[in-house]
Amino acid sequence: MGAMDYDLDRLGAMEFEHMVQALAIAELGISVSTFGAGADGGREATFDAGPSNHGANDFGSWRGYGIVQAKSMRFPREPAANATALVAAIEQELNRFLPRDVKDAEAPAPPRNYIIATNARLSATPGGGIDRVSDTLRLHAVGLAGYAIWHYEHLCRLLDKHVGVRKAFAGFVTPGDVLTQLAEVLDGSASRVGSVLKIHAASQLSAKEALKLETGEISEANKVRLSEVAIDLPAVTTSGNDLMVVDYLLKAGDKSLRNSHRGEAPYGFVVLGGPGQGKSTVGQILAQSYRIGLLENSTSPLTPQVDAAIRATKECLAELQLDVPRNRRWPVVVELAAFADALAENSLLTVVEYIATQLRSQGAAVQAGAVSSWLSTWPWLLVLDGLDEVPARTSRDAVIAALNDLIIESRLDNWDVMVVCTTRPQGYSDEFSELNARQLELRYLSSAEGAAYGRRIIRAKYRDDPETARKVLRDLEAALQQPHTTRLMRTPLQVSIMEFLLEELASVPDTRHELFDGYYRAIYARESRKAGWLGQLLRTHSEQVDWVHEQIGFGLQRNAELSGEAEASLPDDAVVDLFRKRLSEQEFDQKDIDRLSADLDRAVKQRLVLLVARRGSNLSFEVRSLQEYMAARAITTGPAARVYERLARLAPSAYWRNTCLLAYGRLYTTREFERDALLERIRRLDNDSTVGSFVGYGSRLAIDLLDDDFGIAVPAHRRSLLTLAMSQIGRWPGPELKRLSGIARSAINGRDERTAEIVRDNLYNASHSGGRDRLGALAVVHDWERESKISGQVAKKLLDPFQTGTRLDRRRDASGPVVSASRVLQSTVRAARFSPEEALQWSALEEALLDDITTFASATDSESIQASRRDLDWIISDAARRLLQSREVQDLVIRVCNQSRGNQAAAVILLRRALVTVDELVPRGLDEDLADVGQEIARGWNS
Repeated sequence: MGAMDYDLDRLGAMEFEHMVQALAIAELGISVSTFGAGADGGREATFDAGPSNHGANDFGSWRGYGIVQAKSMRFPREPAANATALVAAIEQELNRFLPRDVKDAEAPAPPRNYIIATNARLSATPGGGIDRVSDTLRLHAVGLAGYAIWHYEHLCRLLDKHVGVRKAFAGFVTPGDVLTQLAEVLDGSASRVGSVLKIHAASQLSAKEALKLETGEISEANKVRLSEVAIDLPAVTTSGNDLMVVDYLLKAGDKSLRNSHRGEAPYGFVVLGGPGQGKSTVGQILAQSYRIGLLENSTSPLTPQVDAAIRATKECLAELQLDVPRNRRWPVVVELAAFADALAENSLLTVVEYIATQLRSQGAAVQAGAVSSWLSTWPWLLVLDGLDEVPARTSRDAVIAALNDLIIESRLDNWDVMVVCTTRPQGYSDEFSELNARQLELRYLSSAEGAAYGRRIIRAKYRDDPETARKVLRDLEAALQQPHTTRLMRTPLQVSIMEFLLEELASVPDTRHELFDGYYRAIYARESRKAGWLGQLLRTHSEQVDWVHEQIGFGLQRNAELSGEAEASLPDDAVVDLFRKRLSEQEFDQKDIDRLSADLDRAVKQRLVLLVARRGSNLSFEVRSLQEYMAARAITTGPAARVYERLARLAPSAYWRNTCLLAYGRLYTTREFERDALLERIRRLDNDSTVGSFVGYGSRLAIDLLDDDFGIAVPAHRRSLLTLAMSQIGRWPGPELKRLSGIARSAINGRDERTAEIVRDNLYNASHSGGRDRLGALAVVHDWERESKISGQVAKKLLDPFQTGTRLDRRRDASGPVVSASRVLQSTVRAARFSPEEALQWSALEEALLDDITTFASATDSESIQASRRDLDWIISDAARRLLQSREVQDLVIRVCNQSRGNQAAAVILLRRALVTVDELVPRGLDEDLADVGQEIARGWNS
């Protein structure tokens, strides 16, 4: 290839050092030693020059010890200014090798040879920058025998020469129109993919810019662009650090993540967030940002639509104070539910083959081999969206196995790949073991953040109607004065629904259930008010329309949990069949049923449009939260006793948790006379079974409900739930205590003295009881100690009597050996006196699970609490899962846990965590108490 000017200014300081190290190895040979991140004594690499270890280069006459030093200038300057800055930096570096006085023996051994590598452009004219730098090196008192200047132009020629280094850093150094330059920087099939992928990047940038707000609104006037409403989202790391997630991930991606370069930099991330918190939007914004990185320097206009999308997205990034990525990764977004379905049809399908299929479906004529060559050469971003959308255990295991195969391949073959997975936290058990992912948990929007997002939506929706925009903004500002309104604007989805309700309704809701209920009613009212026969149908037949949506919501929930297909949907003709069934049950005239069911089918699909086409002609809810809302309506229909039985069956499930919360909210709102009975039913969940009592189904549910603002308008009911929630500290601690800690903190610092007293009394009593009660209390107040509010005072009072010179948040110097949980629990197992059959069952559990769980032989309180809070960092095997689903083995586990002593706490906590994890993932949608809900759906849709 001909000489080429590379874009060295895109390299960060660390990536520039890595490139210089790689060039030094390629140019100087095997005598080069490189240094990682951190203090390097002024060296990126050292070498020992001699006749036996130099190649065809300019260093044949060099002998002895040498240093390679990299100096990256972040902002380009004029050549003269570059030379001045570089001379000062070289003098500072070389002066360190000079003794400060005759008695100074601390100066490091000076090099005989010195190479300075810089991205600075230096003038080659006599007396110019190259001569000035050369004079500095030649005349310095350190007395160099040999020196070289690898300035910008020289580095470009080295990159021309050393193909492997050029390829490794191609995402950074490729200049200008990156995708048209690939033939100059890459070899083989990877370079030939460039023009295809350029077209694909442009088409996807434009396609993904068009956006419907997550409320599922259907008016063309209400369509907005992603760049108009995109926001960065707040998140918290597992160590408690706050960050903005898109900014954090873009900065992480600006590093080379090849194994040979990345050091300790993470290459895998899991974004955890609840329903509507914007997990998928994070992936969309990342992908759009990287598409801009690939397209922004295009040498010719593309299409008016694509060029507009490029401008709008760049303006959006600037408004969010985000930089266009420097490492121009190729973005790939994989919806894991769809991938799971494809795996079900072809168990040998690889991720790369699936990506090639996805590219072809989006108009890119490319084969799997070319994609593999491209991905192994060029840096890329892999967004794995919606692990929680893959509920079936067998489907999830297959997906994880395929992804882990790809991750292992990428690490072994030194690919520059960054992986970002999104999922709900419920049921996530660190499945990406090979990824060693860093977890980022999205937090709720603050009142100010929610309000700012609402204003952003209004401006985008009414960009051409300023009068309406002003009116809705006034309504929003008025609503923000009501405390309960701001509590319902904690996620992007909630904010967009609230904004819609402000347009349609005179009042705003009080609870999350009322938010979704109000949205459905507002959409229904708006569409039924419209002129024409479809509007008339909706006004007349609301009961039948409600029933069909409820049946579909529950059926989709159940089928997604139970079927091999991860993304449940229903055939297009199932809707009309459901209407026909309902009308027949209600004894409509037979001659009217076919006509009326067809008309209602059209009204639902063309007016309400809560159901949208997915794969082919199949339908599903566009917004999963609306599916869960409809499922909650179905569950709560019928006699109270049956409803409570259904909810009791579903309460332990992580998959059904959000549906259950909406169901409880619906019961509380619509059956006011049964509220006390409802709370009693929740309390009974802690006593209805051995496992329920051990895990605390009722108290865990109370924590969820309190966090969901359940009963916010009735203090007596909130206190009742809080009392139940606080009883959880009497059990071996689990991750739920982290959420209880936040609820208890708000109660302690709040104005309601009776509520604060409930928390204080429970904490004081537990902390003085010893054993697991004390451990639970310490887990709740663990993060309060440094707070200046009342919660901090309470924490100090609780913690002081139990500290012996060491604060709770500091680990003991020596915790003893790390051993298996099985060994820690041996003494308790011996004392339990198992029968021969029980001994065999326990032995099987040890082999399948306990021998793989490691913990300290004797853990401190702090270490035990951390074990209770962390996500599982091991995979529960199929054998262990089957064992822990057995009632007999569950009884054994509970017996051992209840008889264990405090110094075995960490092992017990991890064992309990395993039981809870398995219990949460047991499918419950076909339990006999749910057989009267959605019966036709279960029989027909997936057959």
